[in-house]
Amino acid sequence: MKKLSIQEMCKIKGGNAHLKMDPKYRKKANCLGEAQAQIQRGIVTGMTELEIGQEIFAHAVAYYKADILSKIIPFIGDDVKNYLISHASIIDIMDGGDTPVRKAAYTAIWNFTGSSI
Repeated sequence: MKKLSIQEMCKIKGGNAHLKMDPKYRKKANCLGEAQAQIQRGIVTGMTELEIGQEIFAHAVAYYKADILSKIIPFIGDDVKNYLISHASIIDIMDGGDTPVRKAAYTAIWNFTGSSI
């Protein structure tokens, strides 16, 4: 499996839901509420409310906490930090969910953080 460069990752578009980052996504309950709305409107299919909520919340963590991540994880430099903030500003959610690796990351972020950031 080829790893994408930062430049290649910045070109990725897509998703059936296209949400702008909002401070309300700093709370897991709000992420679950948005997930429920996406399902009820039929915008995202093939995912559970929890999976969608986890993806939204993980984007919020990347967007709002990238500075902290860059300080506690040694290999995250300014390029990666800036990429995280830029990429997380829009949340594209594809029917059926993201890649297995990203889903695992979303779940880990969800499980290892409190109810809000």
